[in-house]
Amino acid sequence: MKENLDLIDAYLNGNLDTNEMLDFDDRLKSDPEFQLEFQEVKLIKNITREEVKSRVLQSLKNQEASIQTLQITKTHTTMKKYISIAASLLLIVSLSYFGLFSGTSEVNGSKIFGEYYEAYNNIASGIERGSAVDLTNLKNRAYYAYDLGSYEEAERGLSQLVETEKNADNYFYLGITQIETGNIEAAINNLNIVLNNYSSYTDQAQWYLALTLLKNGSTDEALSNLVDLSVKGESYKEQSLEILKEKFGFKSFNETETEPVVVVEAVKRPDPELGNNWDAPDGSFVDKRQVQFGVVMNSNGEAFDFFNDKPIENLKEGDVIQCIVLTRGKKGKKGYAFLLG
Repeated sequence: MKENLDLIDAYLNGNLDTNEMLDFDDRLKSDPEFQLEFQEVKLIKNITREEVKSRVLQSLKNQEASIQTLQITKTHTTMKKYISIAASLLLIVSLSYFGLFSGTSEVNGSKIFGEYYEAYNNIASGIERGSAVDLTNLKNRAYYAYDLGSYEEAERGLSQLVETEKNADNYFYLGITQIETGNIEAAINNLNIVLNNYSSYTDQAQWYLALTLLKNGSTDEALSNLVDLSVKGESYKEQSLEILKEKFGFKSFNETETEPVVVVEAVKRPDPELGNNWDAPDGSFVDKRQVQFGVVMNSNGEAFDFFNDKPIENLKEGDVIQCIVLTRGKKGKKGYAFLLG
């Protein structure tokens, strides 16, 4: 029964490949019981979808009525836009909650950074310990300085390298050297560049980015990256979960509840509409930190901010998406949403 439900759900969500779709259609034609089960599930989903649309729309209308009473013109216009968005909803999305036992303001990000941070070993240069090093070569000088812990010299060398050799190695180790030298904003920028433009060092870059954001006091941005690592990451998954549970007091993922949510505002920076006048050989935003932020709303009219260091392509107002919401305090005060994409 459960296998059938999973298969039907995958079919309705468009998650089957071509061969699986053909097999599914053949089974619908040849198996009357399976066809009946399919029709029942489809009907339930349609009914639930309409209920969600109705609840979100009514919640937003109630808020608009309240705003009209207060005669707040700007917000009134915004809520009318939200109502239009809600009316166009066609899908259902899951919203997972974590209960936060103590407010994040009580957590010392610098202390967490100090407990978990250590510089990443150099695996990029190919320099073997004890071997002769050609220090006339810029790359060798930069990575040799990194190995010696001469991070200011390494930063100077790697900063020059990324001008001519834009790759994950150079950006990642430049970010680490900048953490070591205290050039925090530059470190955040360069680790984000690795995260968004390359396929190697992505988990490492996100882990060090999260720690650096904690140290910098950007707690909610750090949590977004830690949640992402704990859900999707291969490396640093356990460390991320440990920080979320032991340092911030979040519940286990198995204790979540679900309900629908809609994106009511989504902003991406840098703005793609501004063109491709950035320092990148392929016209991408490779040398700029890419982020995405905005607001989602559930069917009860509760709004939650979200932030992503890995922007979701083509995310726009009116979309529905799966996310995790971290709530503040035992009583579930307003929290932050982290989109899973």
